[in-house]
Order: sequence, then C-alpha cells, then structure tokens
Amino acid sequence: MTLKIFARKTAKTLVIALTPVALLTGAVLGAPMAIAMEQILSVAPNTLPLSVAGTAGGRVAIPRAIVPAGAGRPSKSCLGFASLEANHHLDLDAASNSLTITVNSFGSDVDTTLAIKTPEGQWLCGDDISATNKDAAVTINSPSAGRYEVWVGTFDGGYADYELSLN
Repeated sequence: MTLKIFARKTAKTLVIALTPVALLTGAVLGAPMAIAMEQILSVAPNTLPLSVAGTAGGRVAIPRAIVPAGAGRPSKSCLGFASLEANHHLDLDAASNSLTITVNSFGSDVDTTLAIKTPEGQWLCGDDISATNKDAAVTINSPSAGRYEVWVGTFDGGYADYELSLN
C-alpha cells in the first residue's frame, strides 16, 4: 500500500504547503495573488505511522455545508465547523486491513472533529476519542484504494493547531 497525502492550508490571499509550487493570479490586473502549493507524501506500509500538521476549524458547519443529506451520509451526523475545502487528500493506491486517522491537538482545550469522504462517496465521522480526550479519531476497516478527503474541524468553530496521524 502506498499513501499520498495532499495537504492544503488556506488563508485569505496565501495558500501554503511544501511542493510543487504553482502561481495563481487574480482575474483582474492588480488583484491579490495567491501561491498554491501542495505537500505530497508517498508512503509504503513500513513507513507508517505517518503524521502531518495543520490548523483545525473554520466557519462552515460540517453537517450543513460539507456532509450533504442523502446517499452516503452517516446515520450519526458529523459535528463541528471546518473550512469548506478538505484539509487533506489521502490517495491510497491499494486496499489494506485498516487505517486509523487520529487528531492530536496537543492537549489544547479545543474539541476536534473529523469528517472523511471515502472514494465511494460514503462519509465517516469522528469526535471524542474518550470521555477525557476531546481529540477525534476514525478507524476505517478494509479501506479501498482511492482518494479520501479529510476535514479536521472543531466542535465550537474555533481554531487549533493539530497533528494528523495515520496508522
């Protein structure tokens, strides 16, 4: 199994990640320019666990704007607030036994959440790991090959730095 991770962090006029770099220009001369860069990691099974950093949260309600009603929606609603675009794109090129995606907010008071869209269009949601750990985790049993989109949110709409771990 090889896993590619695409991480995109956005701000009003600057989008930052590691490689490659593409310059985007505004439609109007003199409009703000944004730099779009993506971090792409290819990982063999013997290199797991793997982790990437980011900022959780946003102003978009996950259950209303990101996880649509209808086919693929989980019976338990995804919770929290995130950015409209996924924080990470995980490309899995072969099926494996299981994949656990865990958020670590470094002991902050922020309650993190996860919303994951599978290659088949199904949604998986994660909230508190335990009664005393407000970080989120999702275990995917027998994940299929393809692209997984991952939103890392916060329960109350705040923001928090995090480390996303894949095991």
